[in-house]
Amino acid sequence: MMDLQSASLPLEALEKASVAISFDVSYLLDTDGMIIHANPASENLLGFPENEILNTPIFSFIHPDDVHGVERDMQNLTASFTPPVRAIRMQHQDSSYYDVDLSVFHVPSKQEEYLGMLLRNRGYSSEHSNNAILQSQLETSRDGILVVNPDNKIILTNDRFHRMWSISSRIAALHDDEIQIRKILDQLVDPDAFISRVQYLYDHPEETSLELLPLTNGRVFERYSSPLYDADAKYLGRIWYFRDITETKSMEAEMLKLKKFESVGVLAGGIAHDFNNILTAVLGNIQLSTLLLDSDDQAVALLQQAQKAGMQAQALTSKLLTLSKKNTPLIQEAKLESIFEENCKCKLKNSDVSCRFSMVEKLCPVKCDSTQISQVIQHLISNARQAMPDGGYIDIAADNINHPGNSKLTPGQYVFFSIRDYGCGIAAKNLDRIFDPYFTTKILGADQGTGLGLAIVHSIIHKHGGSIEVESMEGEGTEFRIFLPAGKPDGETCDNG
Repeated sequence: MMDLQSASLPLEALEKASVAISFDVSYLLDTDGMIIHANPASENLLGFPENEILNTPIFSFIHPDDVHGVERDMQNLTASFTPPVRAIRMQHQDSSYYDVDLSVFHVPSKQEEYLGMLLRNRGYSSEHSNNAILQSQLETSRDGILVVNPDNKIILTNDRFHRMWSISSRIAALHDDEIQIRKILDQLVDPDAFISRVQYLYDHPEETSLELLPLTNGRVFERYSSPLYDADAKYLGRIWYFRDITETKSMEAEMLKLKKFESVGVLAGGIAHDFNNILTAVLGNIQLSTLLLDSDDQAVALLQQAQKAGMQAQALTSKLLTLSKKNTPLIQEAKLESIFEENCKCKLKNSDVSCRFSMVEKLCPVKCDSTQISQVIQHLISNARQAMPDGGYIDIAADNINHPGNSKLTPGQYVFFSIRDYGCGIAAKNLDRIFDPYFTTKILGADQGTGLGLAIVHSIIHKHGGSIEVESMEGEGTEFRIFLPAGKPDGETCDNG
């Protein structure tokens, strides 16, 4: 390597050239086109060590057909004008030619003028362009991505992976596999199954895999894994994709519920009206028969029991009709405060349970069928009262919400209200089933439960374009949270939640 100081090269010129260098090869030329400095990349690309090409004309390495264009660029070059990048061919030490992109630029100096040349291998440029695209895809992917080498050591992760698993940038920067894996295992419902499956795939590198990973916070990830091979079928390691499908699973569960309600609705719509007609005839004949008998006749008591059973059947039919598609709500605007006040008094009369209200002062009206929403409130209040046989409080809150929209709600203005008790709560194993038709933990019967109450509640809320969710813990109580579309405020602006 040439001693720069002994050659009295202009230091400011070298600094200018080094700042400009962003390609593979850099040359510093005098005004005659002689090479007076070359960087190590020149030898890497073209095979010529610097000491072999110093004081050699640059044109001796350029393809004869490209020399004229390069000469013209050098002649046109000034301190204020830099010619565009030119595609040329440069000779390699083995006499072959490389396709390169050439840039020439002016390098001012206090001593004299110099020219700079920057060369980039066009194949290298294309490769790095592709790498840039791949890097962009990696960082913009909706999947968390992790890649391991043949020794099962982590060699690559993207930012989405770190965010999905709450791995801080500080931890990621450590590049410690054990710390990152421990962070993942701490969030899994079944970490042992995770480790077992990973080990199996490491022992069987040719296999692909797709599993669901439940997390302790309720989220669900989908994990796909595949081996990586190069063009020669050499095993390079394994890639893992992680996708958060929590919202998708929630939508699937909601669709399943709606299909169940639809099935019950079809059944109800098909038989309820005919069944009602039959019951009307039965009850009418029972009543007439009672009138024809003496009051002390033993048959009277039996007929009264039959009449009671018939009326209970009519009540059940009415519930089935509520689930029917034909039972479309008659939408009007109503004040939720009034609906609550009326139904809470009715359902909690002569009980040791009372309601505590927390509602914004200017609550928007709701778009609803007030009779059906009364059914919802009555059922939820009754459930809350039954969950607290020794008495207590039911907390009812309401607010105006501008909802951005999700899988259950379209964006818009809603009235949100919650009903919370502090009773026995719902077992975790039952939470996903409480809205299913005919599911109940009570003893089935007219005086206990039919298994249709919460199914009807869900159906009514859904038909109103709203949503209902439940949160419960055994021994601590249950909270139902409901959104209903808001109406227009009556002369005043609603308070925003």
